[in-house]
Amino acid sequence: MRYQEDIKLNECAVCKEKKLISKILKVCKDCIIERFDQSLEFIKKAHDCVKEKYSFCTQPLKEGKLSCNMCINNCKFEEGTKSICGLREFKNNKLNGPDSKNAKLFYYYDLLPTNCVASFICGENKYTGYKNLAVFFYGCSFNCLFCQNSDWRNIPHHYVSLEELEKAIDETTKCICFFGGDPSCQIEFQIEFSKRILRSKKVRICWETNGSFNPKYLDQIMEIALKSKGCVKFDLKAFNKNLHFALCGVSNEFTLENFKRASFWTKKYSAFPLLVASTLLVPGYIDESEIESIAKFIASLNKEIPYSLLGFSPNFFMKDIGFTSKNFALKSYRIAKAVGLKYVNIGNTFILK
Repeated sequence: MRYQEDIKLNECAVCKEKKLISKILKVCKDCIIERFDQSLEFIKKAHDCVKEKYSFCTQPLKEGKLSCNMCINNCKFEEGTKSICGLREFKNNKLNGPDSKNAKLFYYYDLLPTNCVASFICGENKYTGYKNLAVFFYGCSFNCLFCQNSDWRNIPHHYVSLEELEKAIDETTKCICFFGGDPSCQIEFQIEFSKRILRSKKVRICWETNGSFNPKYLDQIMEIALKSKGCVKFDLKAFNKNLHFALCGVSNEFTLENFKRASFWTKKYSAFPLLVASTLLVPGYIDESEIESIAKFIASLNKEIPYSLLGFSPNFFMKDIGFTSKNFALKSYRIAKAVGLKYVNIGNTFILK
């Protein structure tokens, strides 16, 4: 499929056909799905390039003295080793890193309405003169070759406490959004913080996540979102497990499991959009068949779950494949609507080509 006429096609290292292929992966989407065993060596080399630059992005140990079960990676530690997310290190016989009271993050304010993934469906759109507290968490459980927020790897030495972040909320703060990187790696802090502020303040609380956190946390964050009239926004990067691994370096097992479980909440509580899905339209890799698979998955759970299709900006290790085209974004929109989804949106329209 051609997304842009001026994008140069490259030869796939497996099938030898010329297609829209990122030079970092060297293999096409079809071969990743249909010839995964042959594609695997190229996929691993691509992710090794990232790991060489960011030393903490290593493979988890099979055994270790301690383990972190915060997310799908379930990292295990020996002396001197770090977690895949870069947040935790086993040193001097102690696991050092964020906890439920202190986190690696930075925060800032966005005037409402914001360019949020759920802005097309969110009730905060009607407010002006108010603001969103955007809380960016360092660390991520994925190793996406196309990462749109790769600064999460520049992890600072200092921590932000529950008390400091609470002081950032004033009378003009209408909502809070946890994002990153990804919130999955510091989710206990977010849960503790949310429970704390909801005792005395009325603000919407939302998550924007890849959904790879340990499923044991799912009901807690859904309950917080429900109580505050916020939402949980899942980034469904790919449906096919081989493709997801190729692009993100990690399985999508927890993401799909958590999303499915979260959908049960939408059937019990439907007064506002509690769960929102999004997909980044990565040229050459996220095509019509992937959009159809993701849309059908969402529709099979609840056709009223909002779905936002996001324009892709060339970034990180995949700067060579161009922007998403307007034509493909519209085609994806029609596919999602055709399978029965009621609320479909095209986001990041300002970068579509």
